[in-house]
Amino acid sequence: MAYDKLVLIDFETTGLDPQRHEIIEIGALLCDAKTLDICWEYESKLKPVMIDQAQPEALAVNGYTPELWKDAKAFIPGFTDFLAKLDHTMIFTGQNVWFDVGFYQHALTRLRMYDDLIDPLDPTPHGYSYHRLDIASMAWPFQKDPVYRMSKLSAVFGVVPEHSTHRAINGVRNEYALLKKIRERGQAYGVAVYPAQEVFA
Repeated sequence: MAYDKLVLIDFETTGLDPQRHEIIEIGALLCDAKTLDICWEYESKLKPVMIDQAQPEALAVNGYTPELWKDAKAFIPGFTDFLAKLDHTMIFTGQNVWFDVGFYQHALTRLRMYDDLIDPLDPTPHGYSYHRLDIASMAWPFQKDPVYRMSKLSAVFGVVPEHSTHRAINGVRNEYALLKKIRERGQAYGVAVYPAQEVFA
């Protein structure tokens, strides 16, 4: 199977625990795995139903207010709409990717209470799609003194950092800009930088 697309995904959430907290904003960007040409961008707000369990620190980061989220979609139609954009030729990519993977998988579990769906990123029905790409890990070989936080990586690679109040779509745009810079630095090192389609064939 050829994984020929990268889908950069960033979730803004009401906290750090997928079992207790919710995705309230989705940002995604699909690009070609070889050329990094952008195929599409996606953003959507989801209406929280357990805002009383939110961590205040998380809401301060993502700038949640009832007024800003007044037109947000309910979870089921909102996340289902997002899943319709995905398929199993895409590799889940992001900064601190396992944080977003955890919320993604828990969201699928919530949806399965209402519908016997499969993971659209999974090439084997009801199995597990294990290819994940983490921005900080890809950047690590090309730094003399490695850093891992998004703001520090942005400074090291000459990318304009994301605003302190996070928007999910800005997060994936920042990740995409870093991805391009990592590839450029790798090519300067004489490395055939990621991801050659054949690696994941």
